[in-house]
Amino acid sequence: MLSFLDNSKGSLLQKIREKKDLTDEIKSEMAEAIKEFKQKFASEGGKLAKASA
Repeated sequence: MLSFLDNSKGSLLQKIREKKDLTDEIKSEMAEAIKEFKQKFASEGGKLAKASA
């Protein structure tokens, strides 16, 4: 999941690093990111392709 966040939601991770707090905005974005990750994970048969770094 961290790879997914790094590649798809870098701005969310940056907000968390900068604010060092889980604001309501960040919590909402995290919930959306988790939902998106679950959908992607399920659609790929429980496997995610390795991200190219």
